Amino acid sequence: MAVARELRSQPAWITLLMIAANVALLVAMVVGGASPLMPDANRMIEWGANYGPRTMAGEWWRLVSNTFLHFGVVHLALNMWVLWVVGRMVERLVGHFGFLLMYVAAGVLGSLASLIWDPVVVSAGASSSVFGVVGALFGFLAPRRDSMPLHVLKKFRSSVVTFLVVNLLFGISIPGIDNAAHVGGFAGGLLSGWLLSQPLTPELHRMRWRRNAGLVAVMTVVIGGVLLAMPPAPADVAAEMELVEQEHDRLIDVYNDLIGAWQRGQLTDEACADSVAAQVLVPWRDLRGEVGSLAEEPGANREFIVPFVEYLSLREQSWELMVDALRKRDPILLGQYLMKFRAADKALDELLGDDEDAAADADDKP
Repeated sequence: MAVARELRSQPAWITLLMIAANVALLVAMVVGGASPLMPDANRMIEWGANYGPRTMAGEWWRLVSNTFLHFGVVHLALNMWVLWVVGRMVERLVGHFGFLLMYVAAGVLGSLASLIWDPVVVSAGASSSVFGVVGALFGFLAPRRDSMPLHVLKKFRSSVVTFLVVNLLFGISIPGIDNAAHVGGFAGGLLSGWLLSQPLTPELHRMRWRRNAGLVAVMTVVIGGVLLAMPPAPADVAAEMELVEQEHDRLIDVYNDLIGAWQRGQLTDEACADSVAAQVLVPWRDLRGEVGSLAEEPGANREFIVPFVEYLSLREQSWELMVDALRKRDPILLGQYLMKFRAADKALDELLGDDEDAAADADDKP
C-alpha cells in the first residue's frame, strides 16, 4: 500500500508531454492550412505520415513521426483521452523512461505492421502507441494479477473498451487509420509491459534500469529483424504520375513549338519531321512505357492509368503519321494524322472528364 501511494503521487510527465506534442502538431498543421476535421493524404505525407514508398525508401523516421499525426480533431481527441486515462497509471507502474521506451517501441511496431499489411496506405495516428499503452497494462499485470485491486481496474474498463471498439471502427471506415497498426502496437505494448513487469515492492525503483535495458535489447532485435526482412519499397505512384504529367506537358510544348516553326516556314518538311521524331517521339515512347509499368505497382489507379496509356499510344501514332506525311509529302497520311490526333484529344478529354476544354485545345492543333 505504501508503494501504491507513492506511485499515485508521482507526476506522469511523459504522458503529459506526449499529449502536448500530439496536440501541438495538429495545431501546427491547421495553422499551415490543413483541415482540422480531415486533412488530406498528401498533406499528411508532407508532415511525416507513414507511407511505404517514402518510409521503405529510406525515410525510416516516419515510423515514429506518424504516431504524432492525426486525421483531424476527433481522431486526436479519442487517442488523447485514453492516453490520459490509462497512460498515467502505466507510466507510474513502469517509470518515466520505461514508459517512453514502451510508447515509442509500440508505435514503431505498429507502423511496421501497417507497412507489412498494406505498404501504400497513408497511415498516421497515436493509436498504435496508445494501443501499446493498453497492451502494456495487460502485459504488466499478467504475471502478477493480484498486484492491482479489482476496483481500480474497473475504473479503466469502460474507457479501454470504448477506445478499442471506436478505433477499430475508425480503422474500418476511414482511410489511413489501419487496424494493422493497432494490432502491431498492442502486441508491442503487451510484450513491453511483460518485460517491464515487476513486483510493487520498495525495490521497484532500484530494479527498473535492468528491466529497461532488457526492453531495449529485445526491441532492438525484434525491430531490427523486421526491418531486415522488409521487401523493397513500392513505387510512389502518385509522385511518379506528377513527373509524368510534367514530362507530358513539356513534350506537348516542344511539339507545338516545332509545328509552329514549320508553319511559319522556319523549318523544312524534312527538318520538322526529323525534329519531331528525335525530340518528341523518342521521349514520348519512353514516357508511355514508364506509365504502363506503373499500372502493375501496388496502389496504382488502374482505372486512370490504363486509359491514359491508350491515350499516349494514340498521340504517339498520330505523330508517327505526321512524320511520315512530312517526309513523303503525302496528303493522305496528313489527313490520317489529323484524324488520329483528334481521336487522341477526345480520349484525353474523356479521361479527364473535361469536355469543355476541347475548344481551347483546338488552338494547339496545326
